[in-house]
Amino acid sequence: MDPFVPEVRLKIDPSSEVLLPPGGDARKLYERSRLMLGGEDPIVVALGFEDAFARESLERVLVLSEALNQVEGVSRVLSLATAMSVRSVEGDVEVAPFLEELPADDASREAIAREVLANPLYRGILASEDRTTTALFVYLVPMTDMEFVRAGIDGQIAEIARAEAGRADVWISGFPHFKAAMSATLQRDLAVVLPIIVLILAGALGLAFRSPRGVFVPLATIAVSLLSTLAMVVALGASLNVVTVIVPPLILTLGFAYTMHVMFDYMHQLRARDPKQPRSPQDVVRAALHEVGTPVLVSGVTTAAGFIALSISQIPGVREFGIFSLLGVVITVILSLSFTPALLALLPLPDHTAGETSGGVLDRLAERMAGLAVRHRRVVIGGAFVILAVSAWGATQIVVASHFITAFREDAPVRQEFEAINQRLGGANAIQVLVEADERQELLEPAKLQALREFQDWLESQEEIGRVTGIVDYLMLLNQAFHDGDEAYYAVPASKNLASQLLWLGGSQESNRMLDAGGRVANITALSTVGDSGAVGDLVSRIEGRLEALPGDLESAVTGNMVLVSHSVNAVARGQLTSLLLAFAIIYLVLALLFTSLRVGLVALLPNVLPIATYFGALGFTGITLNTSTALVGCLALGIAVDDTIHYFARFNREARRLGDELQATRSTLRSLIHPVTFTSAGLCLGFFMLTTTALRPQAEFGILAAFTLAVAWVLDVSLSPALCSGLRVVTLWDLVSLDLGEDPQHSIPLFRDLSPRQARVFTLLSEVRELEADEVLLRLGDPGQDVFVVLDGSLVAWIERGGRRVELSRMTRGDTIGEIGHFSRGRTANVDALTDVRLIRFAPEDLDRMCRRRPRIAAMVYRNLNRIQASRLVRTTERLS
Repeated sequence: MDPFVPEVRLKIDPSSEVLLPPGGDARKLYERSRLMLGGEDPIVVALGFEDAFARESLERVLVLSEALNQVEGVSRVLSLATAMSVRSVEGDVEVAPFLEELPADDASREAIAREVLANPLYRGILASEDRTTTALFVYLVPMTDMEFVRAGIDGQIAEIARAEAGRADVWISGFPHFKAAMSATLQRDLAVVLPIIVLILAGALGLAFRSPRGVFVPLATIAVSLLSTLAMVVALGASLNVVTVIVPPLILTLGFAYTMHVMFDYMHQLRARDPKQPRSPQDVVRAALHEVGTPVLVSGVTTAAGFIALSISQIPGVREFGIFSLLGVVITVILSLSFTPALLALLPLPDHTAGETSGGVLDRLAERMAGLAVRHRRVVIGGAFVILAVSAWGATQIVVASHFITAFREDAPVRQEFEAINQRLGGANAIQVLVEADERQELLEPAKLQALREFQDWLESQEEIGRVTGIVDYLMLLNQAFHDGDEAYYAVPASKNLASQLLWLGGSQESNRMLDAGGRVANITALSTVGDSGAVGDLVSRIEGRLEALPGDLESAVTGNMVLVSHSVNAVARGQLTSLLLAFAIIYLVLALLFTSLRVGLVALLPNVLPIATYFGALGFTGITLNTSTALVGCLALGIAVDDTIHYFARFNREARRLGDELQATRSTLRSLIHPVTFTSAGLCLGFFMLTTTALRPQAEFGILAAFTLAVAWVLDVSLSPALCSGLRVVTLWDLVSLDLGEDPQHSIPLFRDLSPRQARVFTLLSEVRELEADEVLLRLGDPGQDVFVVLDGSLVAWIERGGRRVELSRMTRGDTIGEIGHFSRGRTANVDALTDVRLIRFAPEDLDRMCRRRPRIAAMVYRNLNRIQASRLVRTTERLS
């Protein structure tokens, strides 16, 4: 490698083994069959002629067989030029190639044609019965799928086949060919789809912010996040596979979501700045991070939770997807809260701020949705549960299956060639059936061989099976040749000894692949036309049922690459529920901790449960299968959807305390969030929807399901979340940490007597903290009102007017309670003004009612202390009067 020439070190591994648990029984069986009998899948090269046995056709087969044998990595080629015929020659059994040399005349070629088409091992396999098609089976030396793809063996074989085929039609298929095509398709899709997604995200950013910095800064952050994540993949010595290839578009969309929230708060700070009080770029960025930093950080934690559930999967591919996505989330969140603000701090403040304007379509939508959520709260929540029930019913219709050849579009060459070979030769996918006996040479007993023959006859009668070959066919040919070609002896050998002698006389490389040297393990190969794991699963179930009819002392199993794919889908489906439940549990704990309440955590989880429910319902209603790609949508959507829930609940919490009115708080929250939430959701949905343009059906289905699920999440964000929040007063963890009640509030504030500092903070956060400037009026004598105030900082004076002059009743400082008499009498008994700047806690009867429902212990202590305060004040008043 030239050190000055760049090399792409990130590779794509097309192996299906990443979809199986490393120690699974299916994988162990497959490896054992390959080790004992060499049951590897070949590349199938089919040639179409007017007559496959014409001189020119046979010459093409001879030349092509020799050329393919020279390819590095090819172990052998099975074709008309190399396949062995079992003949009777002058009383002896002869095993020799069909084509030792090119036949000179038509009669010789016709004799070869009759011999091939009469041979059960090769009829319909090496040559079609209509004589128009012949096949070459190219077997490879042992190597990993990555080594196969990197060596470019598939491409070499295709190039040689088309160069040497002459006028013949060429079709190439087989499992290794599919893997190479899959790898090439994934690479092409990444090269095309990723730039398209970037352009879509750039367009969404341009519409949202209408400024160069609003596009450049997020895109720069996204690019660094993606490159850093992929660099970590390479550093870990890993590669992208058929599952983890979704990680790059995922990182793009996640980076877009996080930076969008940071940018919207930055733009909000720009619009809110006072021209008379100049602020530096650093001040604006610092204020934006103060508002959005913690929600973005917590959103990253909850998103990561969805991927943590996948990172402990038993399926290597799914586990790697979880790990790479988790790394991507961590990197993206860190960069969104560091790299993005750093870039913004370096840029000068603009003279004017484009972007969000009031009175637009989204603002009018926010107004309507706020009214709907508050006035028709029960209807919205009830509708959500109806959707949940319908989705649950739809989920019962889910079909678990993975695409194989059907992963490619119908017009893809790899699929068309597969179908062509299926039509002409009756199958291009091999399924192996292993039959094992306890004793040496046991499978050579006539009864056991007859049982295998009956099983093969049954297997060949199945609609999905083209041809079936096994050791019984070979022994029957040997038996016939041993008896001078008498057709009456085309039968199972009469004794175990005869069968053993026949194999000794006429054994070959092919027979060694059908029966091990000890005569204990037989490999029956069936060529099938199935193209997806669902059909394979049905076929395997029938085969396993028929295998039970074999003699009881024989053990049997079905294996092969296609069977492994089927097992992998079932394994992924089983792990899907476990992963989602774990993700829900982790996210629920995070939400409960974040909002300091198990009940609020459960309520906040509901808007995130519903999109996942609709995803499962969509699988059932649309007929899209639950497979290795679509199974990832649930945890992915859960991790992303919870972000907007956290932003909404946190913002509503602040607005509710500031405004003291649920409808106004809902309106204010929706107006501030509907722009970032809508543009983020639109960008995510469009980004994932672009995966539908890929050439692979699983990726396209993943894209459309992810886009649909996130669109549902947006609808719930602007309807269900406001409806749920309108009946709550949320206390967040960062509010508890950041709230300043001064030193020892439980000792210096009588209302908080016997409460812990945490309980005092919870009470305050469920109430409201107000600030007054010096000389500002707090209460007026005679005004109605039941609010109670507790002084945190500053001083106030209570006074009344007597005889035209002001009479001062008392002064209140830290810890004093104001308005408790009005709380019970519903009227103010004095005027109260601020002497200095003041900070107070305000709580109303509805706050205490809410406290009784949610925090009964705190409410009981506060009521007790409030009564003590009143009693103490009554005693002091009585003493003054006496």
